[in-house]
Amino acid sequence: MIFRDIFLQLVLGACLCIQVAANTPHDRSKIVTLRRSPSEDRNPESLARNRAPCVDTDEDDEEWFKELEVPWINYDRKDRWTSCVGYGDPVFSAKNLTSKLTERVRFSLKGNHNKGIYTLRSEYKVSGANARTYPKETVIVKFIDKANEPRAACEVRALERFGFFIEAGRVTTEKDEYAVIVKVKQSGAPLRFIDVWINAPVAQKRAVVQDMKNRVHDEMYRWVTKLQLIHVDFSYNNVLGKIVEDKTTNDIRLEHIEIVDYGHPGIWPTKSKVIDKEIFTTWFEARWNFLWKDLIEKDLIEKDPIEKDPIEKELDNEEKGKEKRMQKRRLSLNQLAA
Repeated sequence: MIFRDIFLQLVLGACLCIQVAANTPHDRSKIVTLRRSPSEDRNPESLARNRAPCVDTDEDDEEWFKELEVPWINYDRKDRWTSCVGYGDPVFSAKNLTSKLTERVRFSLKGNHNKGIYTLRSEYKVSGANARTYPKETVIVKFIDKANEPRAACEVRALERFGFFIEAGRVTTEKDEYAVIVKVKQSGAPLRFIDVWINAPVAQKRAVVQDMKNRVHDEMYRWVTKLQLIHVDFSYNNVLGKIVEDKTTNDIRLEHIEIVDYGHPGIWPTKSKVIDKEIFTTWFEARWNFLWKDLIEKDLIEKDPIEKDPIEKELDNEEKGKEKRMQKRRLSLNQLAA
């Protein structure tokens, strides 16, 4: 009887958890998705925010946003989800891009706020005042989650400013109609997707990360002084790199970097283009340490050898003792035979 009651309580509890999860709104301000590891998906564009798993809390969001609360970033904590430049602009209504995007190939599964990322089988042509033909390997297409269209307009405005925007419009499929962003495909991969970095000695990994950090810092500061914009989501999955290996020495070095993910809340305006570099560097160090904490702790720290427990040590010593005795015995027998 007691066992049956306990079992029923467990079943009812599990059902309640499933129901709560099903009714939870799928919005980043309410729920957070765990970033998949490279072993689960080797696609460098399958990027989600570097956050904790399970239902989000106010404290969790505050941790991610806390470095934005500085005098020189134009950030409003009370309106953090809608205060991006371009929010709600009708950027997707002007063009029907269905015929131009029929020959698309799935590049990654849907993410937190999109319905999938695609590449193209053929070149992409833009007509009009900005007429241009883009080779197929330089183009990537993002299908937008309908609920996220107003905020996705901010990504369009950011891509325009950073020089990665191609076109925006709508596509009709057999299932539905979607807003889409066509943008420049940036080259490289996150470090955890690059085999030569994964397999390199820790010292070389550190050197590459330090080089990458310096380059990201300089690029960020250049954007602030030139565009009056700051990218605040430069996690290790949003910084792509190309690494070359010396075939003679097996040493590795960083050749170039690309910073990706220009969607909100990753891009914010700054209040001025003139920011003291020392102040900026102090902010950057804190942000880098937060966003790269997981990689730093798991990949850049020398692991101590696993200490064996006393019983294992004793067994090893016994085995070594037996082997020494056997060697002495064989030596003695050989001497007698001689």
